[in-house]
Amino acid sequence: MANNIFRPLKFGKETFHPKSYDENSFVMDYALEKGGGVPPHIHKHMDEHFLVQEGVMTFTVGGKKIVKKKGEDIFVPKGVTHAIK
Repeated sequence: MANNIFRPLKFGKETFHPKSYDENSFVMDYALEKGGGVPPHIHKHMDEHFLVQEGVMTFTVGGKKIVKKKGEDIFVPKGVTHAIK
Protein backbone atom coordinates (compact mmCIF):
# COMPACT_ATOMS: atom_id res chain seq x y z
CA MET A 1 0.00 0.00 0.00
CA ALA A 2 1.40 3.41 -0.97
CA ASN A 3 1.99 6.08 1.63
CA ASN A 4 -0.82 8.63 1.90
CA ILE A 5 0.98 11.98 1.66
CA PHE A 6 -2.24 13.78 2.62
CA ARG A 7 -2.42 12.32 6.12
CA PRO A 8 -1.68 14.66 9.06
CA LEU A 9 1.94 14.51 10.23
CA LYS A 10 2.68 15.39 13.87
CA PHE A 11 6.16 16.34 15.07
CA GLY A 12 6.24 17.44 18.71
CA LYS A 13 3.97 20.49 18.98
CA GLU A 14 3.60 20.86 15.21
CA THR A 15 1.02 19.20 12.97
CA PHE A 16 1.17 19.42 9.17
CA HIS A 17 -2.00 18.77 7.14
CA PRO A 18 -0.98 18.43 3.45
CA LYS A 19 -3.70 19.64 1.04
CA SER A 20 -2.26 19.67 -2.50
CA TYR A 21 0.94 19.89 -4.50
CA ASP A 22 2.30 20.35 -8.00
CA GLU A 23 5.73 21.03 -9.50
CA ASN A 24 5.68 24.64 -8.20
CA SER A 25 3.93 24.55 -4.84
CA PHE A 26 2.97 22.56 -1.79
CA VAL A 27 -0.14 23.63 0.17
CA MET A 28 -0.76 22.58 3.75
CA ASP A 29 -2.49 23.63 6.93
CA TYR A 30 -0.03 23.92 9.78
CA ALA A 31 -0.95 23.83 13.47
CA LEU A 32 1.43 24.86 16.22
CA GLU A 33 0.54 24.19 19.84
CA LYS A 34 1.25 26.86 22.46
CA GLY A 35 4.91 26.78 23.41
CA GLY A 36 5.93 25.11 20.17
CA GLY A 37 8.13 26.50 17.46
CA VAL A 38 10.32 25.99 14.47
CA PRO A 39 14.01 26.93 14.78
CA PRO A 40 15.70 29.25 12.27
CA HIS A 41 15.99 27.65 8.85
CA ILE A 42 16.11 28.46 5.12
CA HIS A 43 14.25 27.11 2.10
CA LYS A 44 16.54 27.36 -0.92
CA HIS A 45 13.96 26.48 -3.58
CA MET A 46 10.58 27.76 -2.39
CA ASP A 47 8.81 30.75 -0.92
CA GLU A 48 6.44 30.35 2.02
CA HIS A 49 3.16 32.10 2.69
CA PHE A 50 1.41 31.84 6.06
CA LEU A 51 -2.14 32.86 7.01
CA VAL A 52 -2.83 32.81 10.75
CA GLN A 53 -6.23 31.19 11.22
CA GLU A 54 -6.30 31.17 15.01
CA GLY A 55 -4.33 32.72 17.85
CA VAL A 56 -1.08 34.65 17.54
CA MET A 57 2.22 33.58 15.96
CA THR A 58 5.61 35.22 16.21
CA PHE A 59 7.79 34.96 13.12
CA THR A 60 11.43 35.94 12.89
CA VAL A 61 12.22 36.72 9.26
CA GLY A 62 15.67 37.90 8.25
CA GLY A 63 16.40 38.72 11.91
CA LYS A 64 13.25 40.86 12.33
CA LYS A 65 10.55 39.77 14.82
CA ILE A 66 7.02 40.02 13.36
CA VAL A 67 3.84 39.21 15.33
CA LYS A 68 0.79 38.12 13.33
CA LYS A 69 -2.77 37.58 14.64
CA LYS A 70 -5.81 35.72 13.34
CA GLY A 71 -6.58 36.81 9.76
CA GLU A 72 -3.13 38.26 9.09
CA ASP A 73 -0.61 36.79 6.68
CA ILE A 74 3.10 36.88 6.04
CA PHE A 75 5.24 36.04 3.02
CA VAL A 76 8.72 34.57 3.46
CA PRO A 77 10.83 34.55 0.28
CA LYS A 78 13.12 31.63 -0.48
CA GLY A 79 16.66 32.07 0.78
CA VAL A 80 15.63 34.10 3.86
CA THR A 81 16.27 32.69 7.35
CA HIS A 82 13.04 32.41 9.32
CA ALA A 83 11.64 30.86 12.50
CA ILE A 84 8.19 30.52 14.09
CA LYS A 85 6.87 30.52 17.68
